[in-house]
Amino acid sequence: IPEIEQVRSISRFGLSVVTIVFHDDVDIYWARQQVNEKLAEAKNNIPEGLGNPEISPISTGLGEIYQYVVHAKPGFEKKYTARELRSIQDWVVRRQLLGTPGIA
Repeated sequence: IPEIEQVRSISRFGLSVVTIVFHDDVDIYWARQQVNEKLAEAKNNIPEGLGNPEISPISTGLGEIYQYVVHAKPGFEKKYTARELRSIQDWVVRRQLLGTPGIA
């Protein structure tokens, strides 16, 4: 599949989870279509009775996740401690993000 940035997997107690990370500019619906096509191929290689591969819905916690980092601008690195940056995240950035539609 093109445009993949990273693939991770874990298997435990009969459950396997594969996480595919695409580049940020990739359309999520295109990426899901590509993965669904590969899942259809994989289904043919799984013995009957052992389950079917599935893709999680976008709306779950396994869907889209955005990660960010709060850091001081160049030249101001020594002005803020890690604790102060955390406070900025908790009291400024978090509150601004919570006011954005679709952010939980």
